[in-house]
Amino acid sequence: MAAAEDRTFLQAFANSLGAPEPALRLLISILIGYPLVLIHRYSLYCKNPHIQHLYFIASGVSIALFNYGYYMTGTDTYDIKWSMPHCVLTLRLIALTYDVYDGRKDPEKLSGDQQKTALSFTPTLIEIAGHTYFPASFMVGPQFSMRRYLDFVKGSTQFGHLIQSFNTNTNAWVAHNIFKIK
Repeated sequence: MAAAEDRTFLQAFANSLGAPEPALRLLISILIGYPLVLIHRYSLYCKNPHIQHLYFIASGVSIALFNYGYYMTGTDTYDIKWSMPHCVLTLRLIALTYDVYDGRKDPEKLSGDQQKTALSFTPTLIEIAGHTYFPASFMVGPQFSMRRYLDFVKGSTQFGHLIQSFNTNTNAWVAHNIFKIK
């Protein structure tokens, strides 16, 4: 029998796992990013960048709305629900300002890493929002530069061979383990 305080399915599930609901919401938020990126990969990749940015914004904001209930459950102590995403956001925007700043410098005076990430233009608000709310990293990271994000959206990243390998291996795993095909 569920406890009296189990008002939602997530609360009951979290209690059955012995975990706090905010931690379960965070875990679900992180995991849902992967299918969202796979949907992007198979339907939007290398398409109109504005549509991709809007997809990432909508996906990330949806994850945020699902995860954030901190206005009702925030505490005076460390709260896992809002502090990590805000740290990620802060670090991402600080890195963006450095990349734009480096883009205004003489390229000869930049290190190799700075040259790879420097932006000689100021990204649009929709590009910044898409980068900020990228669903596979919005909640807890990892961090990546705006240059890498823009290259990804344009389809000009240099990890196409890794994606192909991932697709082949994933398809083989699904065929063998889910559909029991040898």
